[in-house]
Amino acid sequence: SISADGNKVIVGGPMDNTSATNNPGAVWMYTRNAELVWIQQGNKLTDAEGAPDAQFGASVALSADGNTMVVGGPKDNSEEGSVWFFAAIPAPTISSFSPASALAGSTITITGTNFTGATAVTIGGTPAASFTVISPTSISAVLGAGSTGEVSVSTAAGTATLAGFKMLTPPVIAYSSPQTYVVGSLISALLPSSTGG
Repeated sequence: SISADGNKVIVGGPMDNTSATNNPGAVWMYTRNAELVWIQQGNKLTDAEGAPDAQFGASVALSADGNTMVVGGPKDNSEEGSVWFFAAIPAPTISSFSPASALAGSTITITGTNFTGATAVTIGGTPAASFTVISPTSISAVLGAGSTGEVSVSTAAGTATLAGFKMLTPPVIAYSSPQTYVVGSLISALLPSSTGG
């Protein structure tokens, strides 16, 4: 069975076996890349219950968008047959984050899609000190000792990145003398160091 755009296909192998006497069956999914090469997606799918002769994959169907598949196993459940439904988990995307620059310890809000089940958030390649998935479209992250660079969100379906974040450092005041002074006398100006800000 193939998707409407012709770039996803599922293939059933109902006689795929783990021994000479059992035929549990299996299903494989492939996608076609920009070079028109078909690439297997993940491991083969099998009956989760491991029925010895289910013939899982005897019939297969794929939705037009390629995100939902239906698999039949006519010999499963004492030959009464079974049907399994599988839905693809969409990869996350990042559309924006705010603020675009901040100090360590600050909180930024990341906006995008498919954040449910996020496993990691990084800022400039450094993991966030903590993060909370507010909704499928919003994450609140506390900056650790990050750096300027990309903001990324990872889930089981993939990783989304968006460049443009700037890590700020607090200003440093450089002052050496005098350590004591007389009221009314001049002292050196207190100037921020060029390393901060």
